[in-house]
Amino acid sequence: MRGAVPMAVASVASHRVLHINSYHRGYPWSDNLELGMRNGFDKGGGLIDLRHFYMDSKHDQSEEHLAQVTSKVLAEIEAWNPDLVIVSDDNACKYIAAPYLRGKPIPVIFCGVNWDAISYGFPCENVTGMLEIDPVERLKKVLRPFAAGDRIGFLCADVLSTRKVIRSVQQECGVTFADGTFATTFEEWKNAYRRMQGSVDMIFLFSHVGLTGWGDEEAEAWVLAEAKIPSGTMVEHGSPFALVGVVKVAEEQGDWAAKAALKVLNGTPMSEIPVVRNKTARTILNMELARKLEIKFPMELIEHATFVGEDKR
Repeated sequence: MRGAVPMAVASVASHRVLHINSYHRGYPWSDNLELGMRNGFDKGGGLIDLRHFYMDSKHDQSEEHLAQVTSKVLAEIEAWNPDLVIVSDDNACKYIAAPYLRGKPIPVIFCGVNWDAISYGFPCENVTGMLEIDPVERLKKVLRPFAAGDRIGFLCADVLSTRKVIRSVQQECGVTFADGTFATTFEEWKNAYRRMQGSVDMIFLFSHVGLTGWGDEEAEAWVLAEAKIPSGTMVEHGSPFALVGVVKVAEEQGDWAAKAALKVLNGTPMSEIPVVRNKTARTILNMELARKLEIKFPMELIEHATFVGEDKR
């Protein structure tokens, strides 16, 4: 469940940093966030002993599992006595940082927390971080020219993070969804996707991770067979199933968390590191789905995009 990832760059002192990851190794968002974190520590300087602890809460959302994981990570903190803790995404904040680390001597940096951290009591004297904001208006602006109207549907896995995101998109962005489904299984997701071809004008595909029975290849084939209206996503792993992706960049979260951690470890007061929002997004176009829908992207969109199936620029 956890693994040590030692990192060393030129410095006099060594610091122990524990990263509590809400999810699992192999989940693209988590992997890219950790890549950004490693790069941030490398560029920032300092001898860092970095360990990752995986809560695996996409695969198992049960309270029993989360209680067991919480006990294990608290034991890890007690035994290893890290100089600083980084928590990524909401479950690590909800189950560990908020109830057990808030207001304690150990400094905590959060990242990947969807939209706001107020419900966790952050920021506070020992906690600051970076929020994860979905680029909703940017996606709507790109997607709208290809839609017949303004009715928007949403489709996602039924997990804590997506429920929080949908609520925030409605409240903070004023989006009214004409249809939507929090799916628990791939079959539910497919049925909802088919239904929405006639009930809305465009679909926002939020994260599908956590669905029982999901298969990437089957999902791609299903979308190509069933799609009649444009769809968009704000998560990179959703791009193969959407016409357009305006996606958040996980590396930005990890890089910022590492640099903020180094500031704290070098003596900067937590009060001088305000909570910030992510700023970066990438555009990803699905040319195969565009051909199916007989959509031609404008050149100015193509020039600043990458494409499903190709490496990042």
